[in-house]
Amino acid sequence: MEYMKSTVFEILETLAFALVVLFLMQTTIANYKVDLYSMDETLKPGDRLVVNRLLYAHFSNNRFIDAVSFWEDRKQDESSFLFHTPSRGEVIVFKFPRDISKDYVKRIIGLPGELISIKRGQVLVNGEPLNEPYVIHNDRTNMNPILVPEDTYFVLGDNRDVSSDSRNWGVVPLDNIVGKVWLRYWPGSEITLFSGQEY
Repeated sequence: MEYMKSTVFEILETLAFALVVLFLMQTTIANYKVDLYSMDETLKPGDRLVVNRLLYAHFSNNRFIDAVSFWEDRKQDESSFLFHTPSRGEVIVFKFPRDISKDYVKRIIGLPGELISIKRGQVLVNGEPLNEPYVIHNDRTNMNPILVPEDTYFVLGDNRDVSSDSRNWGVVPLDNIVGKVWLRYWPGSEITLFSGQEY
């Protein structure tokens, strides 16, 4: 009888552990497949990616201030991050601002508060040329300066000739960002760990 209780307890303990692991995996990572050529040569159609969903975890400071009713010194809405903010050069997956049922993958180019412009294909950040060794297929487009609002990001595809990105439809709100591309695991011959700013 004692042996049977011990076995049942072990089974329940194993199931509980498996559920915790499954929950953590679902909330911290996600799998995506690249469908188009907008990130060529960095990513190609058919590539399978693991995205870190936890890295940019954040909360709104104003929501906290609203909850503390006696706090009178309201500041403009800003976000606090548990780990780190999205950074220039990082490749991210996000919900398309005009249709959140679609996921896009692009590279962060402009950060909140920066002035972004493009002259004959050269990206300028606050008037300074941006070094972009990851761009193989550039174009000669121009874009008038835009100021990136707080809690939004200016993104571009590495294959500028064919990419639909912030040049066409504007910036990406922070809340639309799913996470940072962490690993390409397929095809097997192209396994790549995206450890930081990939340039």
